[in-house]
Amino acid sequence: MDTIGQIVRDTVWVSIPEFIRLAFAGTAGGLIGGYVTDRLTRKRDKESAMMTDKRAFVPLIDPLIMWAKKNEALGYIRYESEQRLLLPAMRFRMHLKGERLRLFDEAWERLIKTTRVEVDTRQPCDSDETANKMQQIILSRLEAVRKIAADSK
Repeated sequence: MDTIGQIVRDTVWVSIPEFIRLAFAGTAGGLIGGYVTDRLTRKRDKESAMMTDKRAFVPLIDPLIMWAKKNEALGYIRYESEQRLLLPAMRFRMHLKGERLRLFDEAWERLIKTTRVEVDTRQPCDSDETANKMQQIILSRLEAVRKIAADSK
């Protein structure tokens, strides 16, 4: 009986470090797996939120661009762009970083700071060149904001 007891005791003493390693490996695997899952879920949620805000923002720009292409009421388009786009633009802007944020801010600033003098001073006696210039100002600014928003991922 003494030999069996010795064998059991030796087996237990040899097995204890392996059980400890196994417990640590399981704990570490669980923690790493949880961390990776959390990071992937956060990234997916961020991308989903950006796409949702992008889908809300870009379609609001398109009618203004189409309206500007018709070359009618350019001053009203300037006013409408600020009224319709301000909140969606600021929501969308939260998702941008670095160079993309800088480009968006510059394009947005140019659009919002478009003055009445630039687009809303047409007179009946003005040439078509003046009207086209005013149209191109508002159209290029709307398209710049739309392009940055549409190209963002």
